[in-house]
Amino acid sequence: MNYSAIILADCGRQTNSRKPLAMWEVLGEPLIDWVLESVNGAGIDDEHIGIVINSGAEILKEYLSGREGIRFYKKMSEAKELTDCGNVLIMSANTPFVNCDTLAAALNEHTFSGNDVTGIGFAAYWFSSRALGRPLPESAADAVAAAAANGGKTGALDIQDPNILLTADSRADLLRLNITAKMAVIGKLLDEGVEFVSTDGIIIEKNVKVGRDTVILPGTILRGNTVIGEECVIGPNTIIENCTVGNGVILNSVQAYEAKIADRVKAGPFVQLRPGTVLHEGVKIGDFVEIKNSEIGVNTAVAHLTYLGDSDVGKGVNFGCGCVTANYDGVNKFRTKIGDNAFIGCNTNLVAPVEIGENAATAAGSTVTKHDIVPPDSLVYQRAETKIIENWEHNSKRVKKA
Repeated sequence: MNYSAIILADCGRQTNSRKPLAMWEVLGEPLIDWVLESVNGAGIDDEHIGIVINSGAEILKEYLSGREGIRFYKKMSEAKELTDCGNVLIMSANTPFVNCDTLAAALNEHTFSGNDVTGIGFAAYWFSSRALGRPLPESAADAVAAAAANGGKTGALDIQDPNILLTADSRADLLRLNITAKMAVIGKLLDEGVEFVSTDGIIIEKNVKVGRDTVILPGTILRGNTVIGEECVIGPNTIIENCTVGNGVILNSVQAYEAKIADRVKAGPFVQLRPGTVLHEGVKIGDFVEIKNSEIGVNTAVAHLTYLGDSDVGKGVNFGCGCVTANYDGVNKFRTKIGDNAFIGCNTNLVAPVEIGENAATAAGSTVTKHDIVPPDSLVYQRAETKIIENWEHNSKRVKKA
C-alpha cells in the first residue's frame, strides 16, 4: 500500500451541539461517511486510515465501531505509524464534497509533478512521506509550512467547481451544504428524465435511483437505497426509505419503510407501509391504512381505516372499511391468511391465527377468532344478538343532570 490517510475530525469552530462536527449530516449521511467514502474510493482501505479527534471521540468511535481497521488519535503527531508509506493524504472531516475523483486527480498531479505537497484548496493535501518529517506536525497547515521552509516542492490542484471546497464550520454552513447537495442530486435526476414541478420540501439522498418520466411532488423525502421506477407520481408529503417501487405507481402522502411495491400500485393519502410489506401489481390502498410485514396479492383493494399486520393476502381480495388483522396477543405474534377473491366486510376483526378460504366472505361487523378456518366459497357471520333496553336509567339520569 503506497497511500494512507489522516482525517482531522476536530476541524471547524466550536459549535452548539452535543455531537462532534464529523457526525453532522448532509442529506441524512454523517460528514464522516462522505469523507470515508471518498478516501476508500481513492484506494485507501480502513487499515490505512487514522482519525484525529478529541472532543466527542466516544460518539464517533461508537458510530464507526463496525470498521475495526480505522485507528483513532487525539493528536495528529500520534499518527506517525501512517506516514511510513509513500504518500499521505491529510484532509478535514468537514469537507464532504471532496470526492474520490478529486482526490485521485490531486494524487496524479502530486506524483506527476514530483511535489512534496499538493493541496486541494485548504480542504485536503497530499504529502510525500519525506515532506512530513519527524516529529509529525500537529496540523496540516503546520505540515505545509514545514515542507515549504525545508525547500519542498509545493503545488495545488486546479479546482473548476468551487462547491467541492465547501466546508461545515457552523449550522449555517451545514444548511448551505445540504442545499448544495440537494440541488446536485435534483440536477442529476433532471438530466435523467425525472420531473419536478417544485423543489419545495424535497430531500433525495445521493444513493436513491428514480426512473424517467416519474414526477416528484413537493414535500417528498427519498432516503437510503430506494429505487423508484418509471412514470410514477411520488408525493406530495411522502417519505420512502429503503424501498423498491415499480413502474406507474402513485404514492400520495405515504410513509414507506423497507417495503416492496410492484407496478401500478396506488396508495394514499395517509398510508403507512412498515418493514416487510409487499404490495403486488395493481394493489389499491386507501386512506388511513397501515400495513406491516404483510404480502398483499395482485389487484387486492384495502379501502380505508384498516390495519393489516403479519398477513398473507391473496389476489383480488376486497377489504371494507375499518378491518383489522389482530396479530399480537401480548406475548406472541401470529399470521392471518386470506385466500384469493375473498371479501372482508366492513369492521371485520380477524384474530390470528385465522385462515379465510378462497371466495369466502365475512359479514360486516364479524369477529373471526383465533384458530378459526373459514372454508372456500362460504360466508362467516358472527354478531351478538341485538338487545334493546328501553327507558335506560343511565339516560334518564344524564338528561335530568343536564
